[in-house]
Amino acid sequence: MNARSRQSRPSAITGTETGHGRFVLNKYGRPYSYGGFDQAFDDWCDQAGLPEQCTAHGVRKAAAALMYENGASEAELCAIFGWKIAQRRHSMIKPSTIAPPG
Repeated sequence: MNARSRQSRPSAITGTETGHGRFVLNKYGRPYSYGGFDQAFDDWCDQAGLPEQCTAHGVRKAAAALMYENGASEAELCAIFGWKIAQRRHSMIKPSTIAPPG
């Protein structure tokens, strides 16, 4: 992540309709609940003709693994995925099957 994207993030967040880090809103203009987003994601996958195995959790896990493989730091992964502790990273990217960057 470069310095420019770090500097623009606060203005990008405050510039949203909700004014916080929720960028995907439901049809009522409010942030999705956890279950509501999961259901909407399933609907979007169905509309796109994707396999039933596609889940929001799976996409999030794949994104974390790809970012790790491409050199994202532990701090960046925690910030991007909202993890409070590094232990969470280990359960998402399965370090035994993914070589560390470098």
